[in-house]
Amino acid sequence: MLKVTLLAFNDGVIATVKVTLTNTSSETLGSIDIRAPVPAGMALLDSAPSAVIVPGQVAWVHQNLAPARSVTLRYRLHTHGFTTMATATAVTASQTYVSDPFPIGAVASPARTPVVPNLAPVP
Repeated sequence: MLKVTLLAFNDGVIATVKVTLTNTSSETLGSIDIRAPVPAGMALLDSAPSAVIVPGQVAWVHQNLAPARSVTLRYRLHTHGFTTMATATAVTASQTYVSDPFPIGAVASPARTPVVPNLAPVP
């Protein structure tokens, strides 16, 4: 079994996205193909380790993940103010694993939350 987790940390219009793979099985997993989104309207800034860019995604191949071990892959996006829900996918020789959805993009802070006027009549 392989656990795939996608988390995003937003700092203004820059989102740092981390994809963590954890081998929960008792066997070493061979070649793992990992894909994570570069959502429409967002731009890839960098990745570590270096990812291959495919349409709308960043991709890595990780070799030989030992039992009870984890690896974390990171990439940064310029969100241009967009927000979306995203998942990461990991494919082994025998199975496909998908992370739970997680939001990527601008999250309104209380200081930027629009103020809605109270339209109730004043007595």
